[in-house]
Amino acid sequence: MKRAVAASAIVIAVMFLAACSNEDEREVRVAAAANLQFALEDASGRFEETCDCRVAIILGSSGALARQIREGLPADVYAAAAESYVDELARDGLLESGTKEVFALGRIALATPKGSRLGAVGLAGLGDAGVKRIAIANPAHAPFGVAAQEALEKAGVWQRLEDRLVLAENVAQAAQYVANGDVDVGIISLSQAIELEGEIQYQLIEESSHAPLRQTAAVLQRSAHSDLGRDFIGFLISEEGKAIMQRYGYSEPHEVVSP
Repeated sequence: MKRAVAASAIVIAVMFLAACSNEDEREVRVAAAANLQFALEDASGRFEETCDCRVAIILGSSGALARQIREGLPADVYAAAAESYVDELARDGLLESGTKEVFALGRIALATPKGSRLGAVGLAGLGDAGVKRIAIANPAHAPFGVAAQEALEKAGVWQRLEDRLVLAENVAQAAQYVANGDVDVGIISLSQAIELEGEIQYQLIEESSHAPLRQTAAVLQRSAHSDLGRDFIGFLISEEGKAIMQRYGYSEPHEVVSP
C-alpha cells in the first residue's frame, strides 16, 4: 500500500500536520470528505509553502462531518463530496457567504482484490458472478455511497445485491475492505483506487451512471482563520490546485456528463 487509507466512523483524526517549530504559526483546519484524503494531503503541502501556516485535515463522510459542524466541530473549511451538504449548512447560516466553490468532480470505480476473477465482470455482471460481499460507503451520509447505489440501480443489479452489501462509514473504509480482501467487490472513489493500485484492480464506472459528485468547499462562519480558509479554497481552484486534483482522478466541474 502506498499510504494508509483513513477509516474511522466519526472523525478520522488529523491526517496531515506539517512539522513546525514555531508554536505561533497559524493553522487552517479542513474538515474534508474521506475520498479527498490523498489529493488534499498533496495540496496542503504545496499551500503550506506559501501561506506561513500549517494545514490540519479532518476526514470523515460528508454527512458525518456536516453533523459535527452543526455540533461545534472546530474547523475553518468544509470540503464535501456533494454540493448539497454545503448548501444545507449555508442555508442555516453556518458558512461564510461568498466562499462556496465547486472545485472538482469525483469519479467512482469498481474495485476487487488483486488477482480476483471478478475484476473484468463489470457492474451488470455482478448479480450472476457469485458475489457474496460488496462494499460501498453508506448512502445515508456518504455521497460516494449514493453514487454507488445509483450505478448499481442503473445496471439493474441493485435489488439482487442489496442483501450482500457491506456498508462502510465512508468511502475510504470501503476501499480498505477491498484492499484487505474482506469483500469480493467494492465501489470506491477513483482517487483511492489510484492510490491502492498495487493492492487492488479496478475499472472506471461511467460518469453517466450516477449524479455528478461535485466536490464543494466553503469557509465556516465561525472560523478563526477565515482569511486562510479563503486562501486555501482559492488554491484548490487555481491552476496548480486543479493539476493536483487531476493527478488523483478528479476532473474540472465543467466537464460533467449528465446521467
